[in-house]
Amino acid sequence: MTHSSERRILVVDDDCNAAAALADLLRDEGYAIEVAHRGNEALALEKTFRPDLLITDMHMPVMSGVELLSALRQDCRSVPAILMTTDASDSARRRAHELGASDILDKPLILRDMLASIQRALTAVTK
Repeated sequence: MTHSSERRILVVDDDCNAAAALADLLRDEGYAIEVAHRGNEALALEKTFRPDLLITDMHMPVMSGVELLSALRQDCRSVPAILMTTDASDSARRRAHELGASDILDKPLILRDMLASIQRALTAVTK
C-alpha cells in the first residue's frame, strides 16, 4: 500500500536503530519522513518540516515523548501524535491522552497496527 508523499511524518526516538528501521518502513509505504533523536531536536525540526503526524517514543532522556507533546501544545501546534512505549505508567498514558495523543502503541511495534494507527490519525485530521 502506498500513500501520497505529501503526508509528512516526524519520527522521534533516541534509539537510532529503531528510528531508522521505522523511518525506512514508513518511507516504503510512501510517506515523507524526517527523524529526530531528542525532543529539542524534534521541536526545531517540527517548525521547518511541518509534519502531518508525529510518532515519538515515550521514554527518552532529557525530554520524554509526553513532554515533547506538551511543548508542542503549549506552542499551539496541534499536530496529531502517536506515542510508542515499552512500558508506560497509567498516569503517563492518561497524560498523553489528555494532550491529544491519537494512540499509544506498545513496543515492539506490529507494523499493521502502526499503519492502522497512522491512517486513523491522518484521517481524523482531514475530517
